Amino acid sequence: SNASPDFRDSVTARENFNGWSAYSNESMLGQRRTGQHLGRFVIRRHIRQQDDLFEYFALDEPPCQMEVFLREFPFDPTLHVSQLQGYLRAVAQETKVLMKLRHPHIACVIGHFQTGASWVQVSDWFEGERLEDSWAQIAESSIWDKINIFLKVINALEFCHERGVFHRNVSAESVRIAPDLSDVRLVGFDCALDLS
Repeated sequence: SNASPDFRDSVTARENFNGWSAYSNESMLGQRRTGQHLGRFVIRRHIRQQDDLFEYFALDEPPCQMEVFLREFPFDPTLHVSQLQGYLRAVAQETKVLMKLRHPHIACVIGHFQTGASWVQVSDWFEGERLEDSWAQIAESSIWDKINIFLKVINALEFCHERGVFHRNVSAESVRIAPDLSDVRLVGFDCALDLS
């Protein structure tokens, strides 16, 4: 295991993890991680889980209560410091890239935070589905709707390339479309190359 030698025993590691989670959730409410809260955000809907990544629709705390999209990357707090720092650098790469890109057809990351056992990316909420999940609707749409979607994706990529960022993972998984097909967001910049 990647845990430090003090926590290789699974029972000790689990007890430590549970104790640390309880302590961090109670001591710093801005960094809590419960079934209803992730940091200061109230979770409204679990969107999906893929490997070690969780996605949520959530609301910011009052008074603004802005709708947000949260991507949570859990980690084992018993990892050795160098391993934890390496993991955090890797999951923060997409956020570093996206915080520099402001475009109507690119997912807009507005911040990030860390709980006692996870790192969380905060983005503007976009009411849309992955293109991967929308093939039936796309098949029934007009050629003009299809061209419109394609042009918006190309426009987003052109904007990125002008700023030295190359997505390198464009697929039906990384394009979100509005229910009426009028709007598009390019997501999934975790493999992006940023020349800066």
